[in-house]
Amino acid sequence: MLFYDLPLIDHIMNKTKSSTTYINNETVYDFLFIGLLIGLKFNPILIISSIGLALLMLSGLIIRIKLKDSIWISFPALFYMCLNAYIFLAAIKFTGF
Repeated sequence: MLFYDLPLIDHIMNKTKSSTTYINNETVYDFLFIGLLIGLKFNPILIISSIGLALLMLSGLIIRIKLKDSIWISFPALFYMCLNAYIFLAAIKFTGF
């Protein structure tokens, strides 16, 4: 686990009762975070990593809404989704697509 420590993962998995189909999200987070760092030098990697993290946070937000969690618990997913969407749009604008 390089960047994210997800203390609520066990709570979410117990609440949804889908722990047998759980895929290790920490590896995906780490891979995309490293992609953002490498993307500071290579813009196409930044575009791919930022949209990947934005979609990952969107899926996390959808899960939070389905679980009927409070806005305070759902806010980090919303914030990071918006942040990565902004990075994606800025990278697209920078390359001139």
